[in-house]
Amino acid sequence: MGIKGLTSLLSDEAPSCIKHMDIKTLFGRKVAIDASMSLYQFLIAVRQSDGQQMMSESGEITSHLLGFFYRTLRMVDYGIKPVYVFDGKPPDLKKEVLLKRFGRREEAREQEEEQKDIADAEKLDQLARRQVRPTREHNTEVQRLLTLMGIPWIVAPCEAEAQCAELARAGKVYAAGSEDMDTLTFGTPILLKNLTASEQKKLPVTEIVLSKALEELQMPMSQFVDLCMLLGCDYLDPIKGVGPKKALKLIREHKSLDNVLEALQGDLKKTQEGHDSDTQADDTSAGAPKKRGGIQVPDFWPFQEARDLFLTPQVQDGATVQLKWEPPKTEDLVQFLCADKGFSEDRVRRGCEKLAKAVGQKQQGRLDGFFTLRSPDGISNNSLYERNVYRDDSSDNLEYLQEDPYPWMTMIDVKEADDYLHDPAVNPLHKSYEPWRALFNVGTIVILTLAILMLFAGYPILHQVTLDKEANDRETAAHQIMSFNSSYPSGFPIARANLSNQFNDERQMFIDPATPKSAYELESTFSKNNGKKFKLVFSDEFNTNGRSFYPGEDPFWEAVDLHYWATNNFEWYDPAAVYTRDGSLRIRLDQHPEHNLNFRGGMIQSWNKFCFRNGILAVSVQLPGFADVAGLWPAIWMMGNLGRAGYGATLQGTWPYSYDVCDVGTLMNQTLYNDEHPKGYPKDVSTLGGATVFNAQHETRSLSFLPGQKLSRCTCKGEDHPGPWDAKAQEFVGRAAPEIDVFEAQVAGINNVNKIQVSQSFQLAPYNWQYNITHANKSKAYNFYEWDENTSHINSYNGEITQQSLSGINMASQQAVQYVANDTDTETEGNFAIYSAEYKGGPDGYVAWTSDGKPAWEIYGTALGPDPLSKVGQRQFPKEPMYIILNLGISRNFGYVDWDKLSDHFPFEMAIDWVRVYQDPDDPEADTTCNPKNMPTEDYINRHIEAYTNANYTVWGGTPEEGGYGADWPLNNQYIKGCDASTRSKDPGDPSWTYKEAPRVPSSLVTNTPGAEGDWIWGNL
Repeated sequence: MGIKGLTSLLSDEAPSCIKHMDIKTLFGRKVAIDASMSLYQFLIAVRQSDGQQMMSESGEITSHLLGFFYRTLRMVDYGIKPVYVFDGKPPDLKKEVLLKRFGRREEAREQEEEQKDIADAEKLDQLARRQVRPTREHNTEVQRLLTLMGIPWIVAPCEAEAQCAELARAGKVYAAGSEDMDTLTFGTPILLKNLTASEQKKLPVTEIVLSKALEELQMPMSQFVDLCMLLGCDYLDPIKGVGPKKALKLIREHKSLDNVLEALQGDLKKTQEGHDSDTQADDTSAGAPKKRGGIQVPDFWPFQEARDLFLTPQVQDGATVQLKWEPPKTEDLVQFLCADKGFSEDRVRRGCEKLAKAVGQKQQGRLDGFFTLRSPDGISNNSLYERNVYRDDSSDNLEYLQEDPYPWMTMIDVKEADDYLHDPAVNPLHKSYEPWRALFNVGTIVILTLAILMLFAGYPILHQVTLDKEANDRETAAHQIMSFNSSYPSGFPIARANLSNQFNDERQMFIDPATPKSAYELESTFSKNNGKKFKLVFSDEFNTNGRSFYPGEDPFWEAVDLHYWATNNFEWYDPAAVYTRDGSLRIRLDQHPEHNLNFRGGMIQSWNKFCFRNGILAVSVQLPGFADVAGLWPAIWMMGNLGRAGYGATLQGTWPYSYDVCDVGTLMNQTLYNDEHPKGYPKDVSTLGGATVFNAQHETRSLSFLPGQKLSRCTCKGEDHPGPWDAKAQEFVGRAAPEIDVFEAQVAGINNVNKIQVSQSFQLAPYNWQYNITHANKSKAYNFYEWDENTSHINSYNGEITQQSLSGINMASQQAVQYVANDTDTETEGNFAIYSAEYKGGPDGYVAWTSDGKPAWEIYGTALGPDPLSKVGQRQFPKEPMYIILNLGISRNFGYVDWDKLSDHFPFEMAIDWVRVYQDPDDPEADTTCNPKNMPTEDYINRHIEAYTNANYTVWGGTPEEGGYGADWPLNNQYIKGCDASTRSKDPGDPSWTYKEAPRVPSSLVTNTPGAEGDWIWGNL
């Protein structure tokens, strides 16, 4: 609805604030557009010649996609850069309006049903349009379309108009584009209407400038908001008897809505008293009483809550919003619009060419930008027209605003005091030649010319001559690491070093120049390597202050912007929580409300930027918080590049598998169902296989609730799989996203004293029977260097239905903790401690950990042997390219949270002095790439880039309504119909079998059954 009557009121009372213009005049502007309003308009307006909505051959509505695609192309054609903003959760005050809209749609539906046989086509078309309602699927399809077009979009926390206004106020865009006038009430400096209207209507774009409206109305913003509420808005019904003119008069007279209502209540009381006296005088009159006219204020009119929504709307801070226009993904767009929705391929490809051209070229700067002064706060002030406008520093254009396109003519008729100096007819300067002045002028010109030549020619030549001769090597090496051709700033502190003749040109190493030479080698921490020297291949010393890690800002790291829902974290991970200061990387956890959560933490990843296989990941860390207070969850770990931490769709069916065998271990729930095994194979896998204490919380004795290994050796040929293909076995190589934790820090009681420890683990699947590696293992599976039942021992947590964990507990440094060390000076001994994980992939590999700089424990390939009870084959240590993750969060999933002792000490910080990776120069399988030839990831990730970049997708298949990415699960040859199955499924499991829910077991009875978990767990091997 917007604001009732506001447009006509402004036309009458503040005409200079409204200007009608050709869309071409918006060349070079960035505009935030109310996507939800546009979606509704397109569903109503974009129709076939017979008035029906546009549809694909399969009967799917495509009006919204057609509207967004072609109207966006039109704007791009005119040099406009749009960003779309979608509605989030509506405020409670809007519920009544939404219910009324629902009622009107239902009324229209009933009328259409009643009149379908008697009404004319025009009437039925009107009724059909009144029933239009945008759905979640419409929103999802439009968002997918915009992503493929390279057009930025965001979902507002609440109202889209409010977020558009916030972006305009923050200088991210020039104006907000919407048909709703309440966008002005939310405070947008400039509102553009008719921006997405059909070109056939030839409607001019209407620009409304808020500052001019306030100036002509002679009222501050607070009064303007009160005026809008009095006119009637989405949150409040209009007051009967108060029109636009009356509303303006009341606000001007009484100054605020509070005073207006008080005055109206007084008038109503007097009217009521007069009415009562008239009634008494006419007691004897016949006939019905007359209805009293005049102003009527609704009984429930919560204007104060509405005022708060307008003045302090729930929005994302505009300064933190990152807007990026990217080249279109042409082939994916053709697949989506043409193959799936029936669009013309020729038109779509021509549209993509326009989009690519618009992104690839630098647009000509706007003329008016040359006549605008910029103040220190980033707002540009035009002294002739007294207008504040925006300046976006990231723009290629001079994005300023000037009313007059020819500002040099503005004061042509104004006489100035020094005009005589420029008029040769006044006081001609006869015999005024001054040689010194001429020499000075010529000399100045010569100096300026030389300075300009030095700036644009001399300096680049000098820079090229003195440039580091290995710059090209560094760039080439960086591109080999970064699969998507990521770029990095010139002069970024990366040096390439070949530290051994054993490393050839294909083995790239990236070493921070600040890394001391003494750190270029490190002894292997694995006991069976006999102290072999590993070579440094990567390091980041974090010595440059002020680094940030928003997407695209760093060649190796990226901080995520998401909620880590999988572990029920209390915080939102935000890039603002990750930065460098005083020689270390800081990851901060503070009580900062973010996305309806009470805390803000940080997670930084090297996903798809830097990966390695085989070697040592070592870090120097100061843990957050206290050494004796539980609750924080700091972690440093690594994961296979095919799964991106925090992006649930990419992890379903990949994490935490580490398996290259084709058998029952690749199936959903590690169970085969068919006519021969209607209760499942292996026997008792769902009734006893998981009868352990940690499954009591799940009320089940089932071994596994995993969906199955999606990219397994059992995947049928021709299915969607990253490869490679094993030509000898005629099978795919099994692929997944295994996890190795350098540490997860926790506080536990030791002899009645709380101390900080680290859990150092290898997470894997498929599982042993009851997650036990020793019941069928007669050889040594692991080794603790200093076994102690209190300080260095096997973790009692060995797994549950979601993962198996080969985990050891070791003492952390009790000194290198935030509120023990009390400073982050990296040179002070004891402020930081070293932790590491060394691994070698394959079934015969190993993982070895250190804690506080000392060897802690190690685990051998014998721990991963076949299991005769769960019927799984030999597991393996990771052969995938592994990327690095560093994060700090808070969750009950990892243990008790001592709120009483933590709450007064926020913020907490984990400080990382450095991160280093070492590799064996004699290991032919060691490399530093995310896309190795024999374990490729790039093509697969590119095929599913939406899943890897949209954290809202939580499952691989599924539907948009349940957060599904919507991809089919690959066929598995172990299921009933195997590779001959004709049915495709978006859900895991056998598409030919109807699964039953696992039997529920009361928590107290999960381990109370013969054959349940006993004291033999992790026997002392």
